[in-house]
Amino acid sequence: MPTLQPTKPRAPQERSGVWKTHIPGRFRKITVHQLAMAWWLFKANHISRRQLRIFFAAHEMAERRSYMPKEGGRGARKPLYTLGELRRLIGGSTSAKSDAELRCDVRALGRLGLVQIESHAISFAVSIDQIRIDDVSGFWSMFDQIANRGRTVSMPRRTCRALAGGFQTSVMAMMIALMIRSLYWHRPGGKAGEGGYRIDGRTKCSWIAEVFGISRRSVTDARSKLIELGWITPLDTPQWMLNKFGQRFQINLETFGPSGESASPLAEISGESASPCLNSSASSFRRTIKTRRPGEEPSATPDPRSGFCKSGEKGSRKKNAAAAGATARRSPTLKNITDDDLRDTDRLLELHDQAVTRGLVNGSEAGRLDFLALAERARSQGGDPSRLFAWLITRRRFEFITIADEERASGRLREHRNGPREEFRPERATVRRASVEWSDDERLVMACIRVGKQTRRDPFSLAREARGWGRDHWNEIHAAVEQKDRDRWARDSA
Repeated sequence: MPTLQPTKPRAPQERSGVWKTHIPGRFRKITVHQLAMAWWLFKANHISRRQLRIFFAAHEMAERRSYMPKEGGRGARKPLYTLGELRRLIGGSTSAKSDAELRCDVRALGRLGLVQIESHAISFAVSIDQIRIDDVSGFWSMFDQIANRGRTVSMPRRTCRALAGGFQTSVMAMMIALMIRSLYWHRPGGKAGEGGYRIDGRTKCSWIAEVFGISRRSVTDARSKLIELGWITPLDTPQWMLNKFGQRFQINLETFGPSGESASPLAEISGESASPCLNSSASSFRRTIKTRRPGEEPSATPDPRSGFCKSGEKGSRKKNAAAAGATARRSPTLKNITDDDLRDTDRLLELHDQAVTRGLVNGSEAGRLDFLALAERARSQGGDPSRLFAWLITRRRFEFITIADEERASGRLREHRNGPREEFRPERATVRRASVEWSDDERLVMACIRVGKQTRRDPFSLAREARGWGRDHWNEIHAAVEQKDRDRWARDSA
């Protein structure tokens, strides 16, 4: 009888993937059910984009209080949630009208049951059954397409603040989808070995487009935007795996900087809004509409005085001038929208206020942007822009908005607030740059920052490899560079 050889113990297999022992800036635990529920409510038009941002801001506010001493312990205090803290997270002006709109959004979320924000407590819905909506079949059809949907996502607080600050719709969808698919926490032991946070995963663009209700073009644009921001890094993926499972991405937990009130990286209008949707945006576009490039004029012959006309329009210049004069004298009204109303930003914003009163659009910054974008859509299509715009706004057909429409609308809002942009003069820029004297250490810091952006590396690690610097020396030189840069811009703007 042959003797049995003792089996050799298997060597522990090296775990695959990208792992981290901790999340910089800490994290907020949000279930996949809650993330999918908030997104579905937004896509089903039960909440606005601003209210979706308030949802993430409320999670950040609640997480801040979780580190306070517990009730009954030493130094325990009663948590206090204020409107000012919420405004700092989502951005916006401090006017009475802005505060009233923000209170309306908070009350709407409370009536819906998604999140209840009170002076000393915040509560969240953990299931779609707690939402006060009769028909939720659309949510379950979406939720059933998500794998591992019974788990909790450890969302980095920096990312949570960035979502509260605001992104384009497609970018928000991409970020939520990648966190669901690529951000896992494993306990020590088992297949995960030492445990920790796995920050990579595979996701197909077609799956994101289908589950989250956005177009494929919006998904690819959002992917490029997030790579540019440094929030994700595409990893090498074999072609057969790319076809079957999709691109493999790594989520960079250090993105969006250190802890702060608002982590929105694209805010350009200081004091107005932390939402980058005022700078560039991408909306879902499912209709077969003939689009045109930004700056391209309609096919009809334009009026040399206005740059716009109706297709097949005929008439004398005297009649057109008389009609224009009569339009300028009267106040704009939704009952009789004219082409001049669409060209004049002031008159268009008056129409927006009337539409808010009638409940056709949201009174937030995002609502103003969508309203102007619909006007740009109407101006670029058809022979009767005023009638087309009236049809679009009364039926709330915001899905017709294209990226080019939102970019032109964003430019109109910026010019309306800040005036036309000053013409760029290369000779002035050269003089300004030459007027600043940089030391060798400061030039090295600027070079490390520039190379770090290109290679996705930490600038401090580059300086440490080049000169052997410590963190204190780096912080000192980096602070000097930032101070000189602030002084330069203050001197140039004076």
